[in-house]
Amino acid sequence: MLFACGSLAEEHYRRRLFGENLPVFPARMLHWARYRGTDGHEFARQLKGATVDGYVIPVTAKQINAADRSASSWNLQRAVTMIEIDGTRTWAFVYTRRGEGELIA
Repeated sequence: MLFACGSLAEEHYRRRLFGENLPVFPARMLHWARYRGTDGHEFARQLKGATVDGYVIPVTAKQINAADRSASSWNLQRAVTMIEIDGTRTWAFVYTRRGEGELIA
């Protein structure tokens, strides 16, 4: 599963990246927060006690590879995160980046 709270949450982006519109389900990422980088782009970073609302996307290994290739061009890296879906906690991949950023309230 892949957690989406940015471009991946947008239908047109998923269709372009994966060649189809994959289903999404509401989810919450635990112990992460949204930041805005010095370049203006938003990203998520770990922050204890914080949460980020978004979506979870069921993906195959082939689709993760496609997402990895796209993410590298945006200076993003894949990480593992804990998410909550309808009160149930599980793990998912998320794309994040290093660097300076300002916490978005």
